[in-house]
Formats: sequence, C-alpha cells, structure tokens
Amino acid sequence: VTHVSRATSGRAAFEVLLSGQKIVDVILCDYHMVEGTGLELLWVVRTGQVKSFRPDACFLLLTASGDHETVALAARLDVSGYLIKPV
Repeated sequence: VTHVSRATSGRAAFEVLLSGQKIVDVILCDYHMVEGTGLELLWVVRTGQVKSFRPDACFLLLTASGDHETVALAARLDVSGYLIKPV
C-alpha cells in the first residue's frame, strides 16, 4: 500500500470518491459512521453513483455487529468482505 485516504464520516468518504483525484483500489469502511453508514456508502458505490469510480471495486465492511440482517443486506449489496470487530 502506497497511498491511504481517510475520511471521518460517510459524507467525507463520498466526497473523496467524488473528487476522483486518487485511484481507489479498496475501500475499508466501518459500518457505523457519522453522516451515513457503511451500507449506504456501499449502495452508492454499487449503484454507480460515483461516475469516476468502478462500481465493482473491492469494498470491505468492518463492524462490531454480526447480526443476520446487516450481514444479509451487505451480501445483497455485493460486499466483497465483511469483518467483525475485533479483527
């Protein structure tokens, strides 16, 4: 890994992706964030709302919750991986 971009909220992560200033190969995203959830960001990516970003890019969701509903929704949104904290 040579470059890492960080965002402090769902909105900030979306803005990083929209800016298109850096090529993003992998998104490692927490489920619980201010101004949006990891699943909302995954939905934005997978539905192609960020034109400068590949909708099939690797998206890893990190969460303390392993409940069936969250896991099932992430799977329906085609999450690449699901990590339960602590990792």
